[in-house]
Amino acid sequence: LLTLAQRQPGGTARVVLSAPTGALRPLDALVAVDVSPSMTGTALGRLGPALRALFATAPAGSRVRVAAFAGRAEIFEAEGRAPSDVALEPVLGATHLALGSATRLEALLPVLEALEARGERPREIVLVGDGGVTLGPDHERFAAVLRRRGLELSVVALGDRAPHAELSALVRATRGTEISLAPAFQVASGSGRLAEAALALFSRPAVARLAWTGGGRTVELAPLRAGEGRVLELPAGAVLTADGRRLVPGAVRGETRALLAALAAPATFVAGAEAAACDAPAVEGGVSTDALPVALAEPRVCLAGALGVPPGAPRAPERTAGRGVPPGSLLAMLRARVIPTARRCFRRDRRGRLDYAVRAEYVFVLADREVVSAEVRGELPERLRTCLRGAIDDLDVPPFEGRVVVRYPLRTERVEPLPALELQDGTARALDEALGDAPRGRIP
Repeated sequence: LLTLAQRQPGGTARVVLSAPTGALRPLDALVAVDVSPSMTGTALGRLGPALRALFATAPAGSRVRVAAFAGRAEIFEAEGRAPSDVALEPVLGATHLALGSATRLEALLPVLEALEARGERPREIVLVGDGGVTLGPDHERFAAVLRRRGLELSVVALGDRAPHAELSALVRATRGTEISLAPAFQVASGSGRLAEAALALFSRPAVARLAWTGGGRTVELAPLRAGEGRVLELPAGAVLTADGRRLVPGAVRGETRALLAALAAPATFVAGAEAAACDAPAVEGGVSTDALPVALAEPRVCLAGALGVPPGAPRAPERTAGRGVPPGSLLAMLRARVIPTARRCFRRDRRGRLDYAVRAEYVFVLADREVVSAEVRGELPERLRTCLRGAIDDLDVPPFEGRVVVRYPLRTERVEPLPALELQDGTARALDEALGDAPRGRIP
């Protein structure tokens, strides 16, 4: 492992890491293709070339299974095949499937169970998409399944923004690989750079645990793959460790100074802060059913180092604030999709009880034409909560700028019992005579 360091103005240290090349690792994976509504524009246009580059550069002996997912999942290749034997046309056509308005990783759990029933046990999951994810209560369950089965989660990001922070954290926790193919698409010789970038997915880790410590905190970095080079800028006094061993960088001499400058120019980033939040003002808008303002805040992170933005350079704020969903459109969507499902869920849970009274609240975030996060709040039985959550993923979210936070309360009231009418002696005869139903003859 080659390590060079050079002091920078302000006390930071610029460190260059270079891992030796090694044998490529065959891929043994479930390739999960994101077909959620946020896969539009550049991300959707990059999907086909990215999958072809990924499968074309896979080493001999690789085996893949393929599924498409959004709020739900559908399997296209359940049997492990060589990547060259997989037909991509049906997979690319899956972007038109109605699999829900969300990007739920937990939708892949039934796929894993179906594969295991066939004797297929992939070593990792490779997620190919725009880097978005819908967070909900079942996200942690998915993470627990990955840990229990020892599955790696790798992400091939096609969007121009960094993957969601929770998704990146899950990749690091499972010792997977996160690669961004956006820079390879942004240069003229994209095809060659695309294959080169995809190789990172098959490289064995030269350093599984890379971290730096300084200022009273420890920051875990992504594993360093064989043949990979990385340029970091560390705070003054920070200590860099590789698999628990402290790295002692060599000094930069005159003949390597120009090389170091050339390496650092296009891809330097501050270690531990590859993606920094953009500044975005909160703007009230949208709709609220309980007098609470709806803010177009919660900005997506900016992609810094991977797009060649040097540290300290001013970043243009992302356009997260702008035109939100018109209140009429959002209310119509909720009434058409959420209310009927909620009524069915309440009716099933009531089971004829007159004293049944429940309060629930939908809290979800809409952006990029899909549900970014969603939860159902309230003291509810788990079966009812699961039923109510099912209404959210099928929303037809219109395109708009920014994010809209929706709070939508629901309640069902208990039914008061009808008053009982006590019949006195002679009441029945009086009613019969009034209604013309009096029996003939005398009643003994």
